[in-house]
Amino acid sequence: MPDLWMRKNLNQCLEPADDMASEYLRNVKIGEMYLVNIRKPRNLQFHRKFMALIKIAWDNQERYDAFEAVRKEVTMRAGFFTEHHHLTGRVSYEAKSISFAAMDELQFTELYSKSIDVILQHFMPPVDQSPEGIETSKAELEQAVERVLGFSG
Repeated sequence: MPDLWMRKNLNQCLEPADDMASEYLRNVKIGEMYLVNIRKPRNLQFHRKFMALIKIAWDNQERYDAFEAVRKEVTMRAGFFTEHHHLTGRVSYEAKSISFAAMDELQFTELYSKSIDVILQHFMPPVDQSPEGIETSKAELEQAVERVLGFSG
Protein backbone atom coordinates (compact mmCIF):
# COMPACT_ATOMS: atom_id res chain seq x y z
CA MET A 1 0.00 0.00 0.00
CA PRO A 2 1.45 3.39 -0.92
CA ASP A 3 1.65 6.26 1.55
CA LEU A 4 -1.56 8.24 1.22
CA TRP A 5 -2.10 11.85 2.20
CA MET A 6 -5.25 12.17 4.28
CA ARG A 7 -6.86 14.91 6.35
CA LYS A 8 -9.37 14.81 9.17
CA ASN A 9 -12.69 16.50 8.42
CA LEU A 10 -15.20 18.06 10.83
CA ASN A 11 -17.07 14.73 11.06
CA GLN A 12 -13.98 13.10 12.64
CA CYS A 13 -13.37 11.09 9.44
CA LEU A 14 -10.25 10.83 7.35
CA GLU A 15 -10.66 11.91 3.74
CA PRO A 16 -8.26 11.87 0.78
CA ALA A 17 -6.09 14.96 0.52
CA ASP A 18 -5.00 14.46 -3.09
CA ASP A 19 -5.90 12.66 -6.32
CA MET A 20 -3.64 9.69 -5.63
CA ALA A 21 -5.34 9.00 -2.28
CA SER A 22 -8.78 9.41 -3.86
CA GLU A 23 -7.95 6.96 -6.63
CA TYR A 24 -6.55 4.40 -4.20
CA LEU A 25 -9.59 4.63 -1.90
CA ARG A 26 -11.96 3.99 -4.83
CA ASN A 27 -10.56 0.45 -4.91
CA VAL A 28 -10.99 -0.13 -1.15
CA LYS A 29 -14.02 -2.31 -0.40
CA ILE A 30 -16.74 -0.88 1.83
CA GLY A 31 -17.09 -2.78 5.09
CA GLU A 32 -13.66 -4.44 4.89
CA MET A 33 -11.17 -4.00 7.75
CA TYR A 34 -7.90 -2.22 7.00
CA LEU A 35 -4.94 -1.52 9.25
CA VAL A 36 -3.87 2.12 8.97
CA ASN A 37 -0.64 3.64 10.26
CA ILE A 38 -1.10 7.37 10.91
CA ARG A 39 2.03 9.53 10.91
CA LYS A 40 2.36 13.27 10.86
CA PRO A 41 5.18 14.01 8.40
CA ARG A 42 8.23 15.81 9.70
CA ASN A 43 8.96 19.46 9.06
CA LEU A 44 12.48 20.22 7.79
CA GLN A 45 12.50 23.68 9.41
CA PHE A 46 11.66 22.14 12.77
CA HIS A 47 14.52 19.66 12.31
CA ARG A 48 16.86 22.58 11.66
CA LYS A 49 15.52 24.28 14.80
CA PHE A 50 16.37 21.16 16.83
CA MET A 51 19.88 21.09 15.39
CA ALA A 52 20.29 24.79 16.32
CA LEU A 53 19.24 23.88 19.86
CA ILE A 54 21.88 21.14 19.94
CA LYS A 55 24.48 23.61 18.62
CA ILE A 56 23.80 25.83 21.62
CA ALA A 57 24.39 22.85 23.93
CA TRP A 58 27.56 22.01 21.97
CA ASP A 59 28.83 25.59 22.32
CA ASN A 60 28.20 25.55 26.09
CA GLN A 61 30.12 22.41 27.02
CA GLU A 62 33.70 21.13 27.08
CA ARG A 63 33.14 17.45 27.80
CA TYR A 64 32.34 16.05 24.35
CA ASP A 65 34.68 15.98 21.35
CA ALA A 66 31.95 15.64 18.71
CA PHE A 67 28.72 17.47 17.98
CA GLU A 68 26.94 14.16 17.35
CA ALA A 69 27.93 12.97 20.83
CA VAL A 70 26.12 15.98 22.31
CA ARG A 71 23.08 15.28 20.12
CA LYS A 72 22.98 11.68 21.32
CA GLU A 73 23.46 12.65 24.98
CA VAL A 74 20.64 15.20 24.85
CA THR A 75 18.41 12.71 23.04
CA MET A 76 19.01 10.01 25.64
CA ARG A 77 18.60 12.36 28.61
CA ALA A 78 15.28 13.44 27.05
CA GLY A 79 14.18 9.80 27.29
CA PHE A 80 14.62 8.75 23.67
CA PHE A 81 16.92 5.74 23.88
CA THR A 82 17.00 1.99 23.44
CA GLU A 83 18.25 -0.24 26.24
CA HIS A 84 20.40 -3.22 25.23
CA HIS A 85 20.89 -6.20 27.56
CA HIS A 86 24.05 -8.11 26.66
CA LEU A 87 24.71 -11.80 27.35
CA THR A 88 27.43 -10.75 29.80
CA GLY A 89 24.82 -8.97 31.93
CA ARG A 90 26.06 -5.55 30.90
CA VAL A 91 23.41 -2.99 29.94
CA SER A 92 24.11 -0.28 27.38
CA TYR A 93 22.02 2.52 25.96
CA GLU A 94 21.76 3.94 22.47
CA ALA A 95 20.12 7.20 21.41
CA LYS A 96 17.12 6.68 19.16
CA SER A 97 17.43 7.85 15.60
CA ILE A 98 15.98 11.26 14.80
CA SER A 99 15.77 10.49 11.09
CA PHE A 100 12.59 11.46 9.29
CA ALA A 101 11.78 7.78 8.76
CA ALA A 102 12.32 6.83 12.41
CA MET A 103 10.44 9.64 14.17
CA ASP A 104 7.25 11.40 13.15
CA GLU A 105 6.43 15.05 13.87
CA LEU A 106 4.56 14.31 17.10
CA GLN A 107 7.46 12.32 18.56
CA PHE A 108 9.94 14.93 17.35
CA THR A 109 7.93 17.72 19.01
CA GLU A 110 8.10 15.82 22.30
CA LEU A 111 11.85 15.30 21.87
CA TYR A 112 12.37 19.02 21.19
CA SER A 113 10.38 20.06 24.24
CA LYS A 114 12.18 17.65 26.57
CA SER A 115 15.55 18.60 25.05
CA ILE A 116 15.05 22.22 26.11
CA ASP A 117 14.77 21.09 29.73
CA VAL A 118 17.80 18.78 29.38
CA ILE A 119 19.94 21.56 27.90
CA LEU A 120 18.88 24.07 30.54
CA GLN A 121 19.66 21.58 33.31
CA HIS A 122 22.91 20.07 32.03
CA PHE A 123 24.51 22.38 29.45
CA MET A 124 23.68 25.97 30.31
CA PRO A 125 25.08 28.14 33.10
CA PRO A 126 22.93 28.10 36.27
CA VAL A 127 19.95 30.45 36.30
CA ASP A 128 17.56 31.70 38.94
CA GLN A 129 15.65 28.62 40.10
CA SER A 130 12.37 30.45 40.72
CA PRO A 131 9.54 29.43 38.38
CA GLU A 132 9.78 32.82 36.66
CA GLY A 133 13.54 32.40 36.20
CA ILE A 134 13.14 28.97 34.63
CA GLU A 135 10.49 30.25 32.21
CA THR A 136 12.66 33.22 31.34
CA SER A 137 15.57 30.92 30.62
CA LYS A 138 13.40 28.76 28.32
CA ALA A 139 12.38 31.90 26.46
CA GLU A 140 16.00 33.02 26.26
CA LEU A 141 17.04 29.62 24.94
CA GLU A 142 14.32 29.80 22.26
CA GLN A 143 15.58 33.28 21.30
CA ALA A 144 19.12 31.92 21.05
CA VAL A 145 17.86 29.14 18.76
CA GLU A 146 16.21 31.74 16.52
CA ARG A 147 19.50 33.70 16.37
CA VAL A 148 21.42 30.55 15.39
CA LEU A 149 18.86 29.84 12.66
CA GLY A 150 19.19 33.40 11.40
CA PHE A 151 22.95 33.08 11.09
CA SER A 152 22.90 29.58 9.58
CA GLY A 153 20.45 30.53 6.84
